[in-house]
Amino acid sequence: MITLSFDEEWPYANGSHTITVPIRVENLPYWVPAILDTGASVTYLDNALLPHLHIADVRAGPSIPVTVANGEQGTAFLHSLRIEVFNRQLSIQAAFCPDWPPGTKNLLGMRGFFEQILVAFDHGIRRLYYTIPARPLVWASSASGPELPV
Repeated sequence: MITLSFDEEWPYANGSHTITVPIRVENLPYWVPAILDTGASVTYLDNALLPHLHIADVRAGPSIPVTVANGEQGTAFLHSLRIEVFNRQLSIQAAFCPDWPPGTKNLLGMRGFFEQILVAFDHGIRRLYYTIPARPLVWASSASGPELPV
């Protein structure tokens, strides 16, 4: 049997089926809510943050195709950022999709975020257990990622 241990825990709201955590992007003087989304392949941040991050041309970053849960497709652009979450700073690549309206929810996804954090969910008691290692678990993200066995 494998036994896992975690350094910290985060309680989330009773009755909630999502886990929202506060993050601070770069050195913004305020925190924004972000949903932990294991179904999101990439971390996505709201376009409303772009001017505050001094990103004048969102299309200056590498492009990737994205599809949201309702099947809507678009092109997002990756930008390297630092975020603060759970009292730790992480360097991530975040996607911004210029076609999506401001106010779109921030999502912390597999690529960039979950690559650097070990997590376990105990949804029955609404607890997230996590460890953020001192070193990144993955050196760098690739656009396509490895092939998975079928």
